[in-house]
Amino acid sequence: MRKTKHADIDRESARCLLKVSPKLLEAVLSAPSDEKTKQKTQKQKRQGSPPQSSVVDRVDEEVGQRVPPEMFRDLILEPHAKLAWTKDYFKEYEEARLSAENAMRKIFAATGAAKAGFESETPILDVLFFKVRVGLIHGESREIAAASQYARQIGKLNWFNKRLAAELHNATKRVPDAQQFNQFRAQLVMNWLRYGYWLMSDHLIASVLPKPFAGYSRQAITKAVKELELVKYPDTARALIVKGLGQGGVFVFRQGYPPAS
Repeated sequence: MRKTKHADIDRESARCLLKVSPKLLEAVLSAPSDEKTKQKTQKQKRQGSPPQSSVVDRVDEEVGQRVPPEMFRDLILEPHAKLAWTKDYFKEYEEARLSAENAMRKIFAATGAAKAGFESETPILDVLFFKVRVGLIHGESREIAAASQYARQIGKLNWFNKRLAAELHNATKRVPDAQQFNQFRAQLVMNWLRYGYWLMSDHLIASVLPKPFAGYSRQAITKAVKELELVKYPDTARALIVKGLGQGGVFVFRQGYPPAS
């Protein structure tokens, strides 16, 4: 069996993102960047292209301002019934939950859907081209007709027609249901509280990941936790709260846990 590639956050495949949160995709694509974004773009052209991580950080900031927080918050699952006590027992729980919420936003900020129209002189058209490229809309769409009229109004019709033809051609070469969205990291973050990952060592997390994510290394977990700034229980490095999973998926806790009710 071929081992899953341990890649950094990839660009987004809209179909994969739709499986995670259709409302999130709709909210971002319906709110292209404003005039302030155009000013950033002009400044950037004078300064040269920034590092990719810098772009993601700025997209993350803008997405945080434009997308309702509950859209990311609702993607973080509540603790499993056997871990329900952690929610009220640990004062660090809320910090861990918030870190997972922010991490999910970071993952989304690195996708093509979030970047569409960002720091662009023509954000409306760039969002449309993204939708065409990933197969969300097709050549007969009314959105294309409306965008063509807009391009004529701003004197970019010839450019628009050439770019549209190229994107429609690219769409024909797209692999159906290509999973470019980093579902491994999304699942790790989504279940950060549910399966008590924030109370485990990275090595243990790697050993208990469910299919289809089983096989990721401890190093991949550590890298994801660090880059996404996920918060763990502070005592985890010294003495794990969750020491493992027994037969039948039973949680094995450190002595003294869970606390007596």
